[in-house]
Amino acid sequence: MIRIYFNIAAFFQALLIVLICICYTFIDDRLLHLTNEISIEKFYAFFLQIAAFICVIMDVKGLHGRVLFLPTWLLCIVTSIFLGEIGWQDKSPMLWILLALSILIIFIYIYKMPAHLRKEWSEKKAAANQLKLAISKNPISDKDFWSIASNMFYSPSLLFTFCYSAWKFIFRHAIDEQEVLEHYRFMINTMPIDTIKGNRYKNWMISLKKELNNTKDTSGYIDPFMITRLGNLINDMNSSFK
Repeated sequence: MIRIYFNIAAFFQALLIVLICICYTFIDDRLLHLTNEISIEKFYAFFLQIAAFICVIMDVKGLHGRVLFLPTWLLCIVTSIFLGEIGWQDKSPMLWILLALSILIIFIYIYKMPAHLRKEWSEKKAAANQLKLAISKNPISDKDFWSIASNMFYSPSLLFTFCYSAWKFIFRHAIDEQEVLEHYRFMINTMPIDTIKGNRYKNWMISLKKELNNTKDTSGYIDPFMITRLGNLINDMNSSFK
């Protein structure tokens, strides 16, 4: 489910990280006593690197934690470097270690993410094929449409929406952006817009449908607020029929 500020995946990631932190604190207090040797800023600067690594692994496995559209692993890295700057104001070599760890985590994300993107995209296309098959046999009910639409809705990554040229360079072999446009177009063309509650949403969908059918360029339809709005609409309509 897509939400603007905080999603359920970020909650589970935060819960796991807090549990690891509690376990480490418990062991350190009784056996290691490492935190007594360094400041709290330095400790959390390195701990957040571990948290970033955990979030990246979960992200490439499909659990996309987001806060204000930002991936949780990216927030952990930025906060880690910020705390490192506070903890080592003398420009210690430890800051370079933090930067090196951050680059390594980003590399892991770039290396592992294409496989997940292809898997996720194939699942969305399978849902689209399910909708095509259902339509070809019998008129599909509104309830069935919104249920399938919630499965076929594809939300591109943060990099896709905010830095399209970088995404295209890094993940250009993972997903064809023209396929994404055709995917959205098919979904909206088959959408029972009359069932949408509220004239504001209904008029917005009519306008979006017209624009999608008159463009060959994805660049105007990768705005994160538009994608979030569409995802929330589909989820709300699907929930209303349950």
